[in-house]
Amino acid sequence: QFRLQFLSFTMGYLLWLAVGYWPGAVFAFSLALHAACALALRGALGKLGVGAGPAFVAGAVFILWPAAHGPLLWSHNCVFFLWSTLWFLLYLRSTAASLASGEAGWKAAARQSGWLLLALFSGDPVFGLLLVTAPLAGWFLGASFAPGGAARRATLVAWATVGVAATFYALMINQTPILAQGVGMRLDFSPANIRNNLVTIIDTYRRLSGVAEGSYYELRPSHWALAAAAVAAAAVWLGLAGM
Repeated sequence: QFRLQFLSFTMGYLLWLAVGYWPGAVFAFSLALHAACALALRGALGKLGVGAGPAFVAGAVFILWPAAHGPLLWSHNCVFFLWSTLWFLLYLRSTAASLASGEAGWKAAARQSGWLLLALFSGDPVFGLLLVTAPLAGWFLGASFAPGGAARRATLVAWATVGVAATFYALMINQTPILAQGVGMRLDFSPANIRNNLVTIIDTYRRLSGVAEGSYYELRPSHWALAAAAVAAAAVWLGLAGM
């Protein structure tokens, strides 16, 4: 696969080298990543100034939301959903902190570029978010878009980092010798492909909702499920509230 997720696959292979084919260890690691994403979301929202209460609720909902549980059960093949989400949320937290404080120096730009590259090459689901997060966060926090302003600098850092890295990667992949017979260029940016990809992405998110026709799963409440959800919710509440 020549998609923007080779870092996630590399982390998955390293985990398997460390623990072998032990499903319990892989699942426990996925759960830890999921919890880290929830904490990163809570931290990012806190830096955006939404308040401790709403930030905590968002983290709790993220942990319990069924649509976020699929990658936990798909192990190595879909681990890029977890890694890309974690790096993106850490990028959001770093960017929001810089915008809120007005920091616009090279250190802030270096931190943001680092998180951007980790997120970009950990999974393509966050590609669009990496392009719009800085300007939207700047607008939300009322940061300056004037020349030299924190919001403008953060936006330019994001666009330059993602644009240059993605272009270089695409050119490099398209020049790589192809081993399989009958396969053309690895990446084809034709209007038809872009349109088909957008339709596929929209349909996938619709089916991940769990309430639309043709969803990947159905919500089927039961007494045992409600009891388990209550226990999980209490554990999440105690865990996050104590941090």
